[in-house]
Amino acid sequence: MMMEGRTQYNKMLNMSSDNNDDDSNSKSPSRRVECWGQAKGALKEFRQRMHELEKLGRSKPDMIAFKELRHRLTPERTHGELPGVPIGLVLKGRGEAAILGIHQSMLRGIDAVKGRPCYAVCVSGGYADDDDHSKPDGTIYYTGEGGQNKKGEQEKDQSYESVGNAALIQSKETGLTIRVLRGQYPQYFYLGLYRCIDYTYGPGVHGKKVFKFTLVPCIENQCPRQRSVALESKFKWYPPPLQLPQPQPQHPFSSPSFTQQPVPSKVASAIYTATDATMAKLPITTTKKKSWSSLVVHNQKPKPHSKKGTVKARLNAILKKKTR
Repeated sequence: MMMEGRTQYNKMLNMSSDNNDDDSNSKSPSRRVECWGQAKGALKEFRQRMHELEKLGRSKPDMIAFKELRHRLTPERTHGELPGVPIGLVLKGRGEAAILGIHQSMLRGIDAVKGRPCYAVCVSGGYADDDDHSKPDGTIYYTGEGGQNKKGEQEKDQSYESVGNAALIQSKETGLTIRVLRGQYPQYFYLGLYRCIDYTYGPGVHGKKVFKFTLVPCIENQCPRQRSVALESKFKWYPPPLQLPQPQPQHPFSSPSFTQQPVPSKVASAIYTATDATMAKLPITTTKKKSWSSLVVHNQKPKPHSKKGTVKARLNAILKKKTR
């Protein structure tokens, strides 16, 4: 049975690689990798239902369609290859991968059930520690789950108690294969089967402890074209705001540049254009203000008399003349 499964997997891999080569040289859609058998019918029905939900204006139509059709179309969770699903298959969303049974957890990166080894993982750039392109043989360094906030920042240590992390550790101990889905909305690629051969637990790029699982392909350098598609990192790092030194307020009289500070034009004209005699008559007072402090010359002119006072003064002057 192991040999038969291995032979079937090799045939699927060769078929997908041949189709990929043909697709790169020709724009004919008929040469693309496609499903066959029950998988083809399930994918067609899922797309039709999702299209109907989109016309109705329903939000998240892929999740609704998967919930409605999964009990009838999706195969049971199992390890290894899936009948009718070729390696290198191009999918238009996580819903299509779920309905085919490749990766049935649409909102998580690790498809796992508590107490069992991992079934599949999705590489989509969700963690800053992910590395899926540094090795030419296709080795993936996959980051475990947990510890992130809503902004995608690693604020806590990852835990052994997480279902996904525990499942990947069991996969390493048992040697069972893991299906790998790679991409970002709206395009995902099925890369085939991988094995977890090692993992580490230590500080990541953020300083928090994370799991890093080493996943190697069952066949070296499989699906090179699909692995070459660049992924946009979902990790957003917001640098702390730049703290600029605040200038310390200084008293203007103690400042060496006090003489260079601007002086209001009215005061300047009163100070610098007045003669010595005029300056002697003008009372000089010092006033301190928060924004500006300097010598301010107040020219205290007599307030204009009221009309009543002016008339009385004139009458007194007339009476004095008459008495003379």
